[in-house]
Amino acid sequence: MKRNTRALVLVASITLALLLSAGCGSNSANGTYYRDFGNYTSTTMYIELKKDKTYETDGSSSSLRMEGTYEINGDVITFTQDLHFSDGKQTLSGTINGKTLTIDGVKYIK
Repeated sequence: MKRNTRALVLVASITLALLLSAGCGSNSANGTYYRDFGNYTSTTMYIELKKDKTYETDGSSSSLRMEGTYEINGDVITFTQDLHFSDGKQTLSGTINGKTLTIDGVKYIK
């Protein structure tokens, strides 16, 4: 009986570890990406990708502050923002590879 219990605990532990690691892998894009100017990286201009699939930009100016949702399909990231002054939505796409996010040729690094 003890042998069956140990085997069951081992299988349950391995299953839990696999589930947790799979969950972490799907959220690897989460974090803050800072604007890269080539010779330096900004500490104030950023895009934050959150776990709940929402994003937020730096807001250094009220006209620059954006928030909305994002989706990742392969290495393509699509940002969607509700337009509060109309009934529409605005979308913008870029690429995300490792710790680099690129939108319209502008690079952000994690």
